[in-house]
Amino acid sequence: IQKVQRKGVFAPFTPSGFIVVNGIVASNYIAYQESQYLTMNNIQTPFTYQWVAHAFNSIHRLTVPLLFGTQETYTEQGISNWVAMPHRLMVWVLEQKSTTVSTLLLGLALLAISVARLIELLLLANTPVVVFGIFVVSVIIMARRLLSTHTTKTKKIA
Repeated sequence: IQKVQRKGVFAPFTPSGFIVVNGIVASNYIAYQESQYLTMNNIQTPFTYQWVAHAFNSIHRLTVPLLFGTQETYTEQGISNWVAMPHRLMVWVLEQKSTTVSTLLLGLALLAISVARLIELLLLANTPVVVFGIFVVSVIIMARRLLSTHTTKTKKIA
């Protein structure tokens, strides 16, 4: 653990996605909606914004050291360039009136970041088979939760 003091506003990324500030554990990431879970077309998914953001950053953690060393670049507002464009894209997708467009784009993005997260876990794990098994079980649990949420909403509408 290292003490760092700086003046200004910062949004640090940590390997775990969490940070401790004044003894309080907080997420490094933001939520785009009122809920901690990503909601698509009025259906709450099993994906928390913490998980989505951390999985998205798996790509960052896997590629930046390999391709760019440790040099991170930032916008004039101090936002990592790695995050700035996807942030604008996410805001745009969530504002779309077409449920087909938003569902398709978010679905593809979730698939891509899930694969990146799995690759990261497998590379970091001492026992890749166990990690893969945990990942599969997690996907099944999230899919069951999504289906039960969808079924519940469908029953309420009917």
